[in-house]
Amino acid sequence: SAAVFRNNLVYQTGRVITVVLVGFALGAVGSFFVANDYVRNIVRLICGGIMLVSGLQMLGLLRFLHVGNTEISFFDRQKKRNPLVLGILTGIMPCGIYQMAQLVALNSGSGLNGAKMMLGFVLGTLPVLLVFGCLSGLGDLKYRKDFEKISALVIIYFAVKMIIRCFV
Repeated sequence: SAAVFRNNLVYQTGRVITVVLVGFALGAVGSFFVANDYVRNIVRLICGGIMLVSGLQMLGLLRFLHVGNTEISFFDRQKKRNPLVLGILTGIMPCGIYQMAQLVALNSGSGLNGAKMMLGFVLGTLPVLLVFGCLSGLGDLKYRKDFEKISALVIIYFAVKMIIRCFV
């Protein structure tokens, strides 16, 4: 419906704004230690570890670390009331692939480079997330579990690749 599309577009706008601002901040901070391979590898190792744990949790392999499957009531309310606020907040939520892009922004050498890198990342993900958001807004997706498993495997692949890069 038009309302679902409009809300999703407003949500995505908020996400784009936050992701670019986060890229700028990370690039600015990273410019102080981008030349230091030791620090870069520590950041890679931490991000890779977080991504690996996230991917394994998504597959249900680390259930003992899972706190529960409850939504924070504030986010639940914003989903219905203000998709822009939800999009802005989503831009700062942890996500495996997003963390990889953040690492690149951190290593970009400047705030402007970090913002440009994250703008490219967020615009590259926008079409798929816009379509997926509209479809999920229209009802329960038949293939949601399959999509989650594929996403988890992709995150695990990139996590392992990132961790290996620390030692090679």
